[in-house]
Amino acid sequence: MAKKKLLIIAVCIAALTACLFGFAACDEPLTVLEQLDEKVSSRQTTQYIGQTDDAHVSVSTLDRETVFVADGSVGDMETVTSVIVTLPQIAEESTYTYALRGADGKVEGTLSRSVIGNRLVAKIENASALGALQTLTVTDSAAPDAPITFELADKMEGAITPLQALDAAYNHFKAEIDAELAAEGGMQREIYIRFVNGKTDMDSEYYWYVSFVADRNDDMSVLLDPLTGEVVTSRVRP
Repeated sequence: MAKKKLLIIAVCIAALTACLFGFAACDEPLTVLEQLDEKVSSRQTTQYIGQTDDAHVSVSTLDRETVFVADGSVGDMETVTSVIVTLPQIAEESTYTYALRGADGKVEGTLSRSVIGNRLVAKIENASALGALQTLTVTDSAAPDAPITFELADKMEGAITPLQALDAAYNHFKAEIDAELAAEGGMQREIYIRFVNGKTDMDSEYYWYVSFVADRNDDMSVLLDPLTGEVVTSRVRP
């Protein structure tokens, strides 16, 4: 009987110890980088492009706010893959469909007309299930036997990760960000991490863009070398 009581006590002590260690782990403060990571409201994770002589396509994935507002705080998030196809011309009477193929599968759908130029667009959920993307095929209903197939190139290959880009941007603005984090109420900024190039030149160089945004007129931003994380240029507004 005594042995049974000792066993029960030992089990209780072990359980209590585990709980105490669990609470201690939960109470460990977040690192600065972890705090900043929780404030990211737009994080790009993929960028693929493809082109022919007179057409091109961009396929990119973002973790972003469902309702995108530059207000300094992070709302509900979603993951969306955007397909943008630019053609020499788009026939009003045609319907355009796509087939996006990756190493692990394929997804098909219909492209919508964009309000910007000769562009067709689509949104895809759970594109990560396709694995590394390989090709995008676009078919015009007026010419079903002449689809356009784009070989996709991963422009992020060899680049530092979004988290590493965030760390590099933080170190550039370390004094300002540390002061805001230490202030009452903490830092009132949301963070954008995007992989960008020249809007009008598809062949222009890509950079990591990281911005700490309070509102539309108040931000601290950097462009980073995509391979090294070195700051190329920076801006502070106002």
